[in-house]
Amino acid sequence: MRMTQQALVEELRKWWNEVNDICASLEYYPNASKCWLVTKPEKEEDAKNVFAGTAINISTQGQKHLGAVLGSRSHLEVYVSEKVEGWVGKVVRLGCGNPTSGLLYSLYFGIETPVDVLFKNST
Repeated sequence: MRMTQQALVEELRKWWNEVNDICASLEYYPNASKCWLVTKPEKEEDAKNVFAGTAINISTQGQKHLGAVLGSRSHLEVYVSEKVEGWVGKVVRLGCGNPTSGLLYSLYFGIETPVDVLFKNST
């Protein structure tokens, strides 16, 4: 038997309520504002209705989780691009800000864009 998206979200809310009940008996209180529910755009309103009254964040794009990204491809591409830009900036600073010197120049200008490299063979 396959569960509908609405039923799945409702089961997730029941689970959340049970987690809170069990944790309260142990004098631990989960911080809902640090929790994220990533859902498809067409199901966002259902999720917001089911989780109304909680501080749980709901996203249709994605969210970083333990250094990885969960969610849409566009969210992943933005995240990876920002990470690589930061790394390139650090490499340039390590090279005394001179990206035209030797290996640093080829690293800076000789590579494909990070997203192209990551997704070249993904289709």
